[in-house]
Amino acid sequence: MKKKIVVIMNGYPRVGKDTFVDYCVEHLENLELEATKFSTIRTPKHIATELGWDGHKNTASRVMLSELKDWYSKHFNGPFLEIVKRVLDNGVYSFLFVMIREPDEIQKVKNFCEMLPTKVRCLSVLVSNRELEIDDSLSHSDKNILNMTYDVEITNESTLENLEVDAKEFAKELVVRLKSF
Repeated sequence: MKKKIVVIMNGYPRVGKDTFVDYCVEHLENLELEATKFSTIRTPKHIATELGWDGHKNTASRVMLSELKDWYSKHFNGPFLEIVKRVLDNGVYSFLFVMIREPDEIQKVKNFCEMLPTKVRCLSVLVSNRELEIDDSLSHSDKNILNMTYDVEITNESTLENLEVDAKEFAKELVVRLKSF
């Protein structure tokens, strides 16, 4: 199995998780390293679209997607199995960024990675922004984000340029971690 680092990303809506990961992936690819991103909400989004959802994210649709993901998890263990498939895939990428909201799902993935041979490492990352107002209309998945301890916290309270610099530094740290095992 190829050496791989699984980076689990979490944070409240609109804190910059996707942008941060996109910057990381871009930097790793500039270093000629392979990286990919996967979101555990991907399949529920696809199902919702097939059922008529227009793809627009708002409070109501975030709650709907969270509930659909709960159903997919409960009845099929789907999000976890999709991650397992990607972790065990001996494809070209060395860095797998996974977007997960639920602390229990994050822990399940971390436990799985710990059971694997020494060629896989897992890291949980919280992207935060204390300036962002959090309201009571969040889905239960979003409300529970802080119910765990993360390995790394990235604070995004500045410009996109600064977030890109932070992502570049984080990507460099990931490369060091990959080389160290």
